[in-house]
Amino acid sequence: MRKSKIMGLIMVLASSLTLAACQNNNHEKAPKKSSLPATYFSSANSESTQNQKQQIAINNFVSSLKKNYKKLFKVSYDEGTDTAKLVPISKDLKQIIKLSNQNNSEGIKAWDSFVSGLQKTSANVAKQTKDKNFKINMTDYSNQDKVLYSVQNGKVLTNAYK
Repeated sequence: MRKSKIMGLIMVLASSLTLAACQNNNHEKAPKKSSLPATYFSSANSESTQNQKQQIAINNFVSSLKKNYKKLFKVSYDEGTDTAKLVPISKDLKQIIKLSNQNNSEGIKAWDSFVSGLQKTSANVAKQTKDKNFKINMTDYSNQDKVLYSVQNGKVLTNAYK
C-alpha cells in the first residue's frame, strides 16, 4: 500500500475518532431533574442515585459510540466489567491492523495515529460521565478475544504495537 494512501486513511480514521469523542456531550449527561419528590432522595441512597446517573451517562455514551463508529466498529458494552468492546469492521482499519501485524512501519504509524483518537475518546468519557473505571477495548477483527488496544480514563493499558 502506498504511503500517501495510508496517510489518507490515517487522517480519515483519526478525524472520525476525534469527532466522535467530542460529539453528543448533551446526550451523555444524566437527566438534571427527577419527577420524584425531593424527599425521595436521602443521604442513604445518594450514592446509589449517583451510580444510576453515572450508568445512564455511560449507556448514552455507548449509544453514541455505536452511532458514530458504525462504519468502523461493531460496538458492544459489558456492564459487569464496565467495558466497551470495539471490533473493527472497516476495510481500511483491517488493512492497518494487517500491516501492523507484519511490523510494517507505515502500518504502525497509521495505527498510532488512529489509536490516539481512542485515547482522547476515553479521556472524554471519563470526564463526561465521571466514571474512571470505564474501559475501551479494541480487539483483533479475526480473533475477538485478542485485545489489541485498551484504554481507561485516557491512559493506555494495552497497545499491541508498542
